[in-house]
Amino acid sequence: MLWNLPETIVARWRERFAARGVRVIAAPHDVAFEDGLAEAEILVGHGVNAKNFASAKRLAWIQAASAGVGHLLFPALVESPVVLTNARGVHADPMAEHVLGMMLAMVRKMHRARDFQNRGEWGQNALWIEEPWLDEVSGKTLGVVGLGAIGQALAWRARGVGLRVIGLRRRPGGDLPPGVEEARGANHLPWLLAQSDFVANCLPSTPRTERLFDAAAFEAVKRGAFFFNVGRGSTVDEDALLAAIESGRLAGAGLDVTDTEPLPDGHPFYRAPNVLLTFHVSGASRRFWDRAALLFEDNIERYLDGRPLRNLVDKREGY
Repeated sequence: MLWNLPETIVARWRERFAARGVRVIAAPHDVAFEDGLAEAEILVGHGVNAKNFASAKRLAWIQAASAGVGHLLFPALVESPVVLTNARGVHADPMAEHVLGMMLAMVRKMHRARDFQNRGEWGQNALWIEEPWLDEVSGKTLGVVGLGAIGQALAWRARGVGLRVIGLRRRPGGDLPPGVEEARGANHLPWLLAQSDFVANCLPSTPRTERLFDAAAFEAVKRGAFFFNVGRGSTVDEDALLAAIESGRLAGAGLDVTDTEPLPDGHPFYRAPNVLLTFHVSGASRRFWDRAALLFEDNIERYLDGRPLRNLVDKREGY
C-alpha cells in the first residue's frame, strides 16, 4: 500500500495487517512511490497515471482517497482488471457544512462585508440600504442536484435551518433521504431549477454531467436564486454562469470548484462581487483521517477475505 499517510496510521496498519502477510510501504515522495509501485498489489491514495501504470505489474486494486476518480480513468486502467474504489462519504459532512456556510454567508452578505473590511470602509449603509436587502434562508427552497452522500448530508442539515429541500438522483424510486421533501430523476432539472431559491450542484464528473449547467439551465433557474458548486467544475458552463450573474438572473454563486484550477490571473470570477470562491477546500477537515482510515481498513479486510468492497467504482460510468 502506497501513499503519504500519517505515520500513526502507517504504524497501525503495519501492526494490524502483518499477521495477514501484508507489507505496508509509505511513499512520501515521487521517487519512493515509483520504486514501490512495481511491487504493489494494493494502492491506497493517488499517484498512478497513464505514464507509470505499465510498471504496476502486480496491481489489483486501487483505493482512491477522494470521491472523484476522473484522474484515474485513463484508457489503460479502465480496460484493465484493476479494481477501483473511492472514498465516497468520507468528505460528506464537511462538504455539506461548507455549502450551508456559503449559503448563509451570501444571504447575510458576509462576503460583501469582508470586502468593505478589507478596504477599511464602514459598509453599513451599503449593505443595508444601497444593495438589495439582507435575507434569510428559512422558508425558502433548496434544490440539491445529486443526492449522493454529500447531497443527503446537506439535505439533512438544511432542514434544520428551515429550508424545504427537493432533489434529483439517478434512481428516483425508493425511500426519500431524511430532510428531502421530493426527489425526481436526472431529467427533471428544469423542474428543480424553476422553484429553487438555492441550487447545490453535488454531481461527479462524467460524460453525462459534462456542462449540464449550461445557458439553457441558467435561463430556467428561478430569478434571484443562488448557485453553489461543490461537485466538479466540468459540470458547469462557466461563461453561461457568469452571464446569468451579470444579468441578475442569479443573485450570486458560491464556487468551491472550477473547470480550470487554479483559475488564471484576471479571471472574471476573482473580481465578481457576487461570486464567493473557496478554492477546492470544501472536503478538508481535521477529522478526514479518522473517517478515511476506518473506510480503508474495512476495505482492506474485505479484500483479504475475498468479500465485496465498499464504494466500488464503475470505471466506464466514472463513479
